[in-house]
Amino acid sequence: MVEIPLDFIQSCTTLRDLKVSSIAMKKVPQSVQHSTSLYRLDLSCNRIVDLDDAGLDRVPELSSSRLRNNRTEQLSEPVNRLAALVFPPPPISNNKFVNVPRVIYQLPSLDELDMSFNMTTELPEEIGRLTSLERLILIGKVVKLPEECRSLVKLQLLNCRRNNISDISMAYALPTLQILYADHNSVHALHLSIGPGLSVLDAPHNDITFLKFAPSSPLQISLALTLLDVSYAKLSSLDTFDLSQLLPFKL
Repeated sequence: MVEIPLDFIQSCTTLRDLKVSSIAMKKVPQSVQHSTSLYRLDLSCNRIVDLDDAGLDRVPELSSSRLRNNRTEQLSEPVNRLAALVFPPPPISNNKFVNVPRVIYQLPSLDELDMSFNMTTELPEEIGRLTSLERLILIGKVVKLPEECRSLVKLQLLNCRRNNISDISMAYALPTLQILYADHNSVHALHLSIGPGLSVLDAPHNDITFLKFAPSSPLQISLALTLLDVSYAKLSSLDTFDLSQLLPFKL
């Protein structure tokens, strides 16, 4: 275990940034909680399982932390309280979270969430509370996008690559969505009721056997779509797909 002498931490009265990343650390050094001036803490790329004894909620000035690329499965109550006060919350990609930490849903102003490479297979209905979200990244093990995602009316980018999702229809009709990455999933049919802002729909390496376009509303007469990638699909023909409705674009 890496340890930082307590007297050293206490003597560093102007310490603002502490980086202890990529050193195979399993616990946060106990002395860190005694810092009175620490503002940013980088714990990324270690082997930290939990933060229960870290005492980070006792660091009065702490406003930014990084936790990605660890083995963390959940955030304890003190850390939840801390994260609710820290904006943005600590990046939590590439850990072992089975569930999205509940503190995330207490941040209605959150504009970016990266839950990639965790153990999460489903998003709870509370995801619909994040109405300010502009970027959502879910690379890994997700099998379903819940209906509550329709409430993400400010979402501009959705990256759900390399999952096991079979239906992405609720996503590409979002009013402000511009970019959707959905390659390497289990999508079989694309009923393209595309929103007016979607410019990139990248969905190669799916088992797509059916492709059909329909405007998202009767009054929609033009699209922003510039790239539609359905490479490596299982389409035998495009008989039901009217390309003239999409021009100009790149297929």
